Order: sequence, then C-alpha cells, then structure tokens
Amino acid sequence: MFCPKCRVEYREGFARCSDCDVALVKDLPAELEPEYVEMVTVFEGDPNSAAEARARLESAGIKAWDKEEGVHSVFPSVGASEIQVRIEDEEQALEALKEADM
Repeated sequence: MFCPKCRVEYREGFARCSDCDVALVKDLPAELEPEYVEMVTVFEGDPNSAAEARARLESAGIKAWDKEEGVHSVFPSVGASEIQVRIEDEEQALEALKEADM
C-alpha cells in the first residue's frame, strides 16, 4: 500500500497515510516528468538567516529552495544566500516572512 501524495509505502492493514491523511492505493501511479516552474527570490541574506527564512516558509506550508541547492562547484559559495519559491507562492511567502519580521 502506498500514499499517492507523498509516495510512502505502508504495510498491509493500513488504509490512510498518517502524514497526508489520504486513502492509500495498491499501486503508485507513474511519476510525471518534471515541468518547468518559474521561481522568484523572496529572501536574501547570510546562510544562517536564509536557512531560518526557508524553515519559516516551509512551516507555513510554502515549499522553498536555496538558489544554490544542487549546484556543485569547486569554489565555495561566498556572500548572500537566496531563498526562492514558486512564482505563484510569492505573495504568500512575502507575507509569511513579513509576519516573522524577516
């Protein structure tokens, strides 16, 4: 049994995902190819502040990424970190950061 939302596998006997609260399915649907998603920077600051901003956004239910996430370089990143969200989440993200006084 699998959760169709988070794709976690469950033992037989479970009917709902404990995290997503959705009905489990016997087989997972094929994963779709990723599509292009336009991103926008909503926070820029030192790495510690950026990590805090990202955590606050995600605790508000807004998926956020560090712009450098997944980028590999022989030269360490210097300077500010940028936190990005999907463009459709920009307004909600900015409001969440404003409420957190960031």
